Amino acid sequence: MRFAGATLLSSLALGPIKSVALIRRAFLPYAGVGCLLFLANYANSVALDLTGITMTYTVKAALPVFTVALCAVGYGQKFPLAVYASLLPTVLGVALASASDASFNVLGLGAALLSCAAQTVLNVGGKKVAESTGVVGFPAFFLMAAAATLLSGPLFVLTPESSNPPVFSRALAAASGSVGSNSNQGGGGALGVWQPLFLVVAAAVAYQVNTLQCSVSALLRQ
Repeated sequence: MRFAGATLLSSLALGPIKSVALIRRAFLPYAGVGCLLFLANYANSVALDLTGITMTYTVKAALPVFTVALCAVGYGQKFPLAVYASLLPTVLGVALASASDASFNVLGLGAALLSCAAQTVLNVGGKKVAESTGVVGFPAFFLMAAAATLLSGPLFVLTPESSNPPVFSRALAAASGSVGSNSNQGGGGALGVWQPLFLVVAAAVAYQVNTLQCSVSALLRQ
């Protein structure tokens, strides 16, 4: 529901003719970014299921750290000294909170870190794809959401139903935005209905800022 709803809202805003033209023009470059969008949401759902919201989003407070590291190491981008200095309290705070959290779970921690890494590559890589294709804003998000829908839809349909599904099945339902998914994941109820709109609105401004600002805004939204 989440990605499918976001795809539908974006396509309605763009119109059917422009939507089809966008798919022909730039779907393949954005397909990888869409897969990262799904992976970030799926890993986040696994972490929420295993460790809870406090632990998960404490770890994801390190999103700006991941962004600076990727930009510096992968692309040779340099930041002011004040930026590096501001990241130190974040690293120490996340480490301290993770070590002292009663709900600490190694797999949950790994899932939160994976989600953080996927979100980082999504933010940075998405801007690179936007620059190379010239497709930004709603059109870009439409392509990403469509790719995420194509990936998550079959996986969700093929997952067998169970009264007590394993964590990865529950996470898949939550990441896909199933109305019946665990409410602790944020996938059901009123929030699940509004999530596609949240994603679309966020996409409208995501590519108007630099990668570090984008990571900070994503963290605040979460």
